[in-house]
Amino acid sequence: MSDDEEFSDWAREHSPALLRRATLLCGDRHRAEDLVQETLVRLFLHWRRIDLDDNPVGYAHTTLFRLFVSGRRRRSSGELPTAELPERAGGPADVEGHLDLVAALQALSPKQRCVVVARYVDDRSVTEVARLMRRTESWVRVNASRALHQLRDSPLVAASATHDLARRS
Repeated sequence: MSDDEEFSDWAREHSPALLRRATLLCGDRHRAEDLVQETLVRLFLHWRRIDLDDNPVGYAHTTLFRLFVSGRRRRSSGELPTAELPERAGGPADVEGHLDLVAALQALSPKQRCVVVARYVDDRSVTEVARLMRRTESWVRVNASRALHQLRDSPLVAASATHDLARRS
């Protein structure tokens, strides 16, 4: 099997999980798709150097998180988010709790969002998150604590969602 085929198979298998993490980070499916695409491009460019026996998924997560944080730093100030879309989607779906949590995550700083997603969604240790974000373990603990406190105080998040996050910490 060629490297291109091997990468295509790997990307097909792992893209949905990358997209879920990116959606939690970005809060917007379209930006998340762009982030995953950029992550996959970086992985493809370095695919021959990635040790498949080691942890290519971890490499992809690290790339995704770092691209998200660096992308937030250089994002154009010309973008103007709007609360209303030009056209309406179908009827309301039964995902209000999830949408509230995603909206509350957007109130966090990008670095705090990375900590929350890596710690509680990906279930990574403080040491792994510190290494991933190139920070100290105490920085990760402090930011996780502050982010959870901010999420608990958010009127958007239902009590059960914050209870689940706090229980995992």
